[in-house]
Formats: sequence, C-alpha cells, structure tokens
Amino acid sequence: MAIAEALLDHNYNVATFSSTKKKVDQIKKKFAKKKKFFVDVCNVLNDNDINEYHKSMLTNFGAIDILINNVGGGGTWGS
Repeated sequence: MAIAEALLDHNYNVATFSSTKKKVDQIKKKFAKKKKFFVDVCNVLNDNDINEYHKSMLTNFGAIDILINNVGGGGTWGS
C-alpha cells in the first residue's frame, strides 16, 4: 500500500483491490479521507471478478494511467 499512498499524496487517482471483503474494509478505513481512491473485492484468479472490477474502476476514473501488478497466487498458477 506504500505505492498507493505515495501516488495519492501526489494527487493521482488510485484504484486497488483485495481478494477478501475484510481486507477491503481495512483498506477503506485507512484511506477514508482520500477522495481519489477506489477499492473493491477482486479475485484475480477469477475472470469474472477481473472484468467486474475493471468496469467499476473505469466508472469511477474513466481510464488507467499507471498499472502496478503486484499479485501473488500462492502457488495456484497453471493447471
């Protein structure tokens, strides 16, 4: 979250996600005062979650300027 915080401090729109509602709620609480911040639940191993998150993010911000991908799969990649 350090990158998100730094970008917010420089007036960027920031969108992020977590795979659990509990973690999303913690993130929302941390950044509650930030107006240019969007967070939602998204499991990156689920194509539907990714598509729904993308739509929601675009509704909030209109475009992606910077994408930082920092996702761990816990050894579940591949078949």
